[in-house]
Amino acid sequence: MVLKGSIVCLIGAALLYAGFYSASYNMKLVAEGEFTYGEVTSYDIWHTSDEDRYGAIAKFEVAGKKYSTTPENHYLYRPYNIRDVVEIVYLPDDPTQSKLNDDVYFGTSTFLPAGIGILAMLFGFGMITGRVQRIDNVEEA
Repeated sequence: MVLKGSIVCLIGAALLYAGFYSASYNMKLVAEGEFTYGEVTSYDIWHTSDEDRYGAIAKFEVAGKKYSTTPENHYLYRPYNIRDVVEIVYLPDDPTQSKLNDDVYFGTSTFLPAGIGILAMLFGFGMITGRVQRIDNVEEA
């Protein structure tokens, strides 16, 4: 049980880190980011077994240099058309770190992995300490 508990704790720690990273990245964009306008040029399509999800990719210009956003959020529909003008938030010291302004928020995609990570770590710790045990032989009364 110690090995399984350790693995569950590591998975939980990875999920906690993913949630923390997403929240801190969005917080940095909100606190230090500057706004500009760009143009939707294409979509990143995430194929699943029964549906496709779309993330808009936009190009924008800062100080004469061209940059491209990388979508983090993928939707069941295409919220923008190609060549739509969109607002982009970027870090002035590193414009490669940018997102569509609509994608900068603190919601389920930020806190859900962190919450599941905390629960997985608690469950894994319970497995390691013996507070969570498997019952093999259950006799019915």
